[in-house]
Amino acid sequence: MALLAASALWVSVCAQAATYDVSLQRDGDGLYINASSSWRPSSSVVDALQRGIPMTFIMQAQVLKPRWYWWDKSVHTTTRSSRLAYQPLTRQWRISVSTASSDEVAGLTALHQNVDTLDTALALISRAKYWRIASASMLGDAPGAKEAPGIQVRFTFKLDLSALPRPFQIGVTDNPDWSLNTDTLHDVPALPSAAVEEAAQ
Repeated sequence: MALLAASALWVSVCAQAATYDVSLQRDGDGLYINASSSWRPSSSVVDALQRGIPMTFIMQAQVLKPRWYWWDKSVHTTTRSSRLAYQPLTRQWRISVSTASSDEVAGLTALHQNVDTLDTALALISRAKYWRIASASMLGDAPGAKEAPGIQVRFTFKLDLSALPRPFQIGVTDNPDWSLNTDTLHDVPALPSAAVEEAAQ
């Protein structure tokens, strides 16, 4: 019985795991991120969504510059917030996306979209394509500079439990069914040769 319970828990945790394929692109204008995942939430999360409980998913890219004498310096942070809700009357899924940067006072609503299936909705909120996360000046790029020594990007994707309705917040913080927090570090690539030559002119 204990073995079966442990197996069920393991399956639940695996259902929540979001393994991301992340790549960074850099040109003369700045830094861009591409991210994709085949993530699927646990049955508990799916059940709550299908009952009309709205949920917010946060995708964040934080540009970090290492400091040998202290914690790494946060150069810039860009956040994408996706609110997902099921609409029983139309049987559609409503996605509302807003973006904000660390130099902005408030987020900017960028997208409202209705889709027919949960799989489509999850694919949209967990994917980023050529998302600009920092300008060249934020990276410290100078004319003719190819490298951005030691700069990294911390990529995170999580379910914002604090945005759940109050009754649902009770008991979900330590529940593995509701635990979703992908956190990975990636080195910022060098500028392509063409971009270096263009910046030097």
